Amino acid sequence: MSGMPPTIDELIEKARRRLVRVTPEQAAAEFAQGALLADTRTETQRAEQGEIPGAIVIDRTVLEWRLDPTSPV
Repeated sequence: MSGMPPTIDELIEKARRRLVRVTPEQAAAEFAQGALLADTRTETQRAEQGEIPGAIVIDRTVLEWRLDPTSPV
């Protein structure tokens, strides 16, 4: 172990192993019962496809960059 924090690629791979993917219908049902819903589509996609009322918006194009623990910003 180098003592370096994990890279974003390593963090994503670890997170993906724990994911349980749901259908849009399942997501809507979970959201209706209080689950947090993050909309990771880009601004253009949301404009074309519509907003999801109540969802937290975090553009997918910047998600890893903003959360990367090795990022200087």
